[in-house]
Amino acid sequence: MRRIAPRRWRQHRVLNLANVKSVVPVLKVGDMQRAVGLYTEVLGFEIGWQTDDDGGGENCVLEAGGVSVLISTGSHLGDKPQFSGTLDVAMTGVRDFFEKVRH
Repeated sequence: MRRIAPRRWRQHRVLNLANVKSVVPVLKVGDMQRAVGLYTEVLGFEIGWQTDDDGGGENCVLEAGGVSVLISTGSHLGDKPQFSGTLDVAMTGVRDFFEKVRH
């Protein structure tokens, strides 16, 4: 891999993160109906929009408390669901929420 000298980076326009409005994780799911059920019935999300065939698979944006998650069955995300990162969820009422979902 060829490295670009640091001075060349200065010539490129730098993204101003103050202009970024949100970052939406895109998660691969194997069963859209089951995943939507988990997010809406257990986790309390609402469907923002859903489509049956967009980009080679089903897609659904789920929203809760100003947070959005996009779940997809799209083949562009690989053969099977996998996650290679961490989602840090900050919320209030975590004890009540835990009691609701643990049963």
